[in-house]
Order: sequence, then C-alpha cells, then structure tokens
Amino acid sequence: MLGWIIDSVLCQISLPAERHAKILDLLAQFPRSARRCTLLKWQILCGNLRSIAPMLPGGLGLFSCLYVPLKGSRNRIKLTDAIHAELDDWRMLLDSLAARPTHIREIIPDFPTWTGAHDASGQGMGGVFAGPDGRPYFWRHKWTPAEAARLVSYAHPSGDLSINDFELAGHVAQLWLALPMMTPLSAILSGSDNSTSIWWVRKGSTGTSSAAGSLLRLRSWLLRQHRVAAPITFIAGKDNYQADATSRRWDLSDSQLCAFFDRVFPQATSWTMLHLTSQQQHGLSTAFAKTRLPLASIPAGLPPTAPTGANG
Repeated sequence: MLGWIIDSVLCQISLPAERHAKILDLLAQFPRSARRCTLLKWQILCGNLRSIAPMLPGGLGLFSCLYVPLKGSRNRIKLTDAIHAELDDWRMLLDSLAARPTHIREIIPDFPTWTGAHDASGQGMGGVFAGPDGRPYFWRHKWTPAEAARLVSYAHPSGDLSINDFELAGHVAQLWLALPMMTPLSAILSGSDNSTSIWWVRKGSTGTSSAAGSLLRLRSWLLRQHRVAAPITFIAGKDNYQADATSRRWDLSDSQLCAFFDRVFPQATSWTMLHLTSQQQHGLSTAFAKTRLPLASIPAGLPPTAPTGANG
C-alpha cells in the first residue's frame, strides 16, 4: 500500500492530495472536445489510473473502453464518445473520494460469509446462494427472444453475444440480488464454471466484448455502492448442478422448480425463489445493448456501522 494514507484507527485508506490533484490534472488534458492524442500521453494516463484502481472500489471496472486504443502500434489514437464517457466516470469517482472514504475491508475483505454459484445457457441464467444464517435462495431469468437470438453458435455464427457474456451477466445479476441483503464490508464468494468470465472479473476489463465491458463497469459500481467484496472462483461444470438447474429447467414452472429444489436439494430451511426487479432487468439489457447505464442511477447501500469496543 505504498503511496497511500492509512488511518489505522478508522481503518480507512485514502489517496494523498498531491496524487489526487495530479490525476485530475491528467484527466483535464482530455476534454470532451479532444478527438485525438499521442499514444504516449494516453499510456501515461492509463498507467496512473491503473495504479490507483486496486485501492479504489469502483475503479477496476472502468478500463474496458480505455484499453481499446492501446491495441496496435499507432502513434496517435482516436478518442471516441465511449472513451470520453469512461473518463467522465473516473472524474465522478475521484470527485466522490472526499465524501466516501475507502474502508480497508473493501480492499482486503474478511472471509466470505455469503457463498453461491451461477450459470447461464442459451435459454436463460440463474443461480443459488446463501448467507451466514444458512437460508438458501435461488433465482432464474429467461432471455427474451431477441436476446437469445443474439447468441453466437455454430448454427448462428453472426450473433454478437457469446456464452461468456451470458455467464458474466449471470454473475452480475446474482450479485445485484444478494447485495441488498448483505451487511456493508461483508463478502460473497461466487462460483462459476466459465473460465473466461472469471478472468474478466478478476482483471476488471476486456477489450473483446463491449457488452462484457458494460457489465464489468456495472458490477464494479454495485460493489462500491454497497461496500461489499465479491471474489469469484472456478467450479467444475459437473459440480455446478444446482445453478445448472436454474438456468436450464425451463420445462418447470416457478412453483414446480421450488418443489424440485426442496425435494432434490433439501436444506434446513426451505428454498426461497427470487426474481430480478425491473431496474435490474433494465440494467442488464442496457449492457447487452452495449450502452452505459448512468452510474448515478445505481442507489447506494447502507453505510458501514462504526465498530464498538468492550466499553460500547
């Protein structure tokens, strides 16, 4: 954590004022009117942003558009509207630092008290998760005909969405469903059998899919707003049978699927089925449309409570 200010009493980490001002000055060199810049100037900006992203919740998902111009060996790069929009996201993030300090447990999370797994297929997506009280939840969401028709396959090579995009959407959807029930500064461990989406999440960006880039941006901001950590791990497909059932058993109605889960996967407490809200569906469909949901439209979660000692 070299180059950062650490408050061991409040357990907060902050960016030094000089470094904060330097990065704002670098961003000021790229006004909305700028349409081109040198490759070196762009590399300097991206390098400085990348250096602070690991310690700045929300920043890790704001690189997919910024990295696109770095492909190739051109000496000058084009600044598109999508790039300027991502730079605006960075400005908003940096402007929020004074009012929204970063807790160390957002950077180095505790052992996850929430666990789950998710899956996606050509028909829909779904997943399962549980919290520290052991209450089990499952959810599913069926693709619209238009979304399903966009899946690239041997039979449909002209599609513009891959199964990796669908798997990443399942991860983001599951987080969005679990976050309102989680306490700030807690962590949820998600399992996936799709190695590509896992790598995207861990890296925080991708230059191969604009839909995935929008989903990673949405994921990053959700975690920031709720002050929650969400590590992801690989789970073999043969062991991901519960999540598989949610994404593939469309021959069963919701009530039949609930009965199926209680019968085949019995728990101490009956399973609870969740559904995506209209806002959540809109956020995911916006990402599939390769557009950007305004970050200001994502509400913040509850602030973390102050720790108490032996004397209150």
